[in-house]
Amino acid sequence: MHYTSLLEEDLLDAAELYCRAFTGEGFSNEEKEYALRNIQKHTTYEGYTGMKATDQDGRLAGFAYGYKSLPGQFYRGKLEEQMTQDQADFWLNDCFEFVELAVDLSYKRRGVGSSLHDKLFEVVRNSTAVLTTSISNISAVSLYEKKRWKIIKDHAPVISSRNLQVIMGRESPSKAIHQDKQAAAVPSVHKGGVAGRW
Repeated sequence: MHYTSLLEEDLLDAAELYCRAFTGEGFSNEEKEYALRNIQKHTTYEGYTGMKATDQDGRLAGFAYGYKSLPGQFYRGKLEEQMTQDQADFWLNDCFEFVELAVDLSYKRRGVGSSLHDKLFEVVRNSTAVLTTSISNISAVSLYEKKRWKIIKDHAPVISSRNLQVIMGRESPSKAIHQDKQAAAVPSVHKGGVAGRW
């Protein structure tokens, strides 16, 4: 499997793969066109980063992408509505919004999605990342938790109360290390004294 950047010339194939993965083989031209417009729009956003997986025949096996989350964006506003102010300050200040991860059905459970995730985040430089997925998508939540994503809010009506989502966040390794160092530098007080390591 080859992993390279998701480019403009890949977007039609990506839209078709998206429809097959999430709608099934019987998707309509309207559904494909809608998916294509959506992906094309997202590629124009600041901080857009995308990766694709192609098999030995050059066929698209999967893709993943996201962009920088900024005030004024539609989904950013929906996320802010579901978070406390402290959560929004922490997770959305310098944030990569992980928008899509789609794998062709013939390559499911073969590590393609996991590798796409890892390849994408090798080049993402934001301090944090956020994603949403359906509360029924247990396999996705499990995968993300193995990759250091944390649940920020469960059963969140991000778009609709009929489609509840899990909001998850991931700190960049450098941010997590920095926080660990800060925490280690602050002495914990217990019964009027400083707790040490014994």
